Amino acid sequence: MRCYSDIKTESNDHAGGLDALCVRQPIFEMNSVIWGYELSVSPTAAADAPFFDPTTAFQRLAHSVLDIIGFEHIANGRKLVVPIGLEPLVHDHYAVFPKENTLLGVEWVPQVGDELIRGCERARSAGYSIVMTVTPNDDCRMLQNAAADMYAMNFGKVQIDPRAVGDETRKILASCWLARHVHSREIHELVRQQGFSYVHGEFFCQPDVKSGRRLSSTELIRMTLFKELSQKDIDFNRIENVIKHDAALALSLIQYINSAAVGVRARVNSIRHALALLGANVLKKWIAVAVVGTTGHRSHQELLTILLTRARFSECLACAAQMSDRAYEAFSIGLLSGINVLLNCPMVDAVKLVPVADEVGRVLNGDR
Repeated sequence: MRCYSDIKTESNDHAGGLDALCVRQPIFEMNSVIWGYELSVSPTAAADAPFFDPTTAFQRLAHSVLDIIGFEHIANGRKLVVPIGLEPLVHDHYAVFPKENTLLGVEWVPQVGDELIRGCERARSAGYSIVMTVTPNDDCRMLQNAAADMYAMNFGKVQIDPRAVGDETRKILASCWLARHVHSREIHELVRQQGFSYVHGEFFCQPDVKSGRRLSSTELIRMTLFKELSQKDIDFNRIENVIKHDAALALSLIQYINSAAVGVRARVNSIRHALALLGANVLKKWIAVAVVGTTGHRSHQELLTILLTRARFSECLACAAQMSDRAYEAFSIGLLSGINVLLNCPMVDAVKLVPVADEVGRVLNGDR
């Protein structure tokens, strides 16, 4: 899950208080490939009491996505499901979003009525797709009149057995189905068996311990680099020797040192020269990110984005707390907080495979 804290109201603009959080949740195909994202907006403690009516919520979300973050940045070239209530729907407020990549997620509507059906028809005729949230108790014949392109069912706080969506319901609502708020691998497997097309939730942040996997010889050698990074005095010769014999790491290092992000004046082709230019502090972070980034499967791409965000946030937090000398430890904790998912094993076993500093290992295991 990605959070963008970016929306302010006139009443607290001068105080600098945040009014709401815009949250981006990845939507996966059942083979774990990212299909798109669903947005939601949540009020913060700084928000006024009447903030979360559907119309105001949609306005806040539109302002956040279009005026502050940018649609292309948050959609990343994929589909975006934007939640919308009845009033914004019937008054065509969605027209500010590009219709090519926008799906309107109809929410906060107590029942399906003529007004909702007309609003959905008008939106579809304008080129927008409709996602309708349903429950096992809804009248599917009435929902069918809304002619949605996708139907969604929530499996979050209210525990719903995916098998409650019977064959008759799926036959009547013959369309794509999205399983929302799937927070465990077990529920993910059930919704897959029940024929859901898409899924979102925190399941992808949970290790699939049943499948597990062995580290390759290359991955095992890369993991030894963490041991070098935990030493007070880094052995550059040892690190150079490991990278030299790892074509992928060597190429990645040369590409990075010659990138605009580093800004060297003359092209660097030597591993040793690259290590010397980066210096110990930057080198530690680069190696940690490179090793973790090449450990996961392609289905872990969204998780890696979350881990990088956690790592940077933890590093900034350590510096803000005047603990700059422990900034790399904080960075490592954030980056490795999902290493058990990448390795598909319990955290206690993952920490044994990654030779990190004792302090970092204790935090990851929840001992501190």
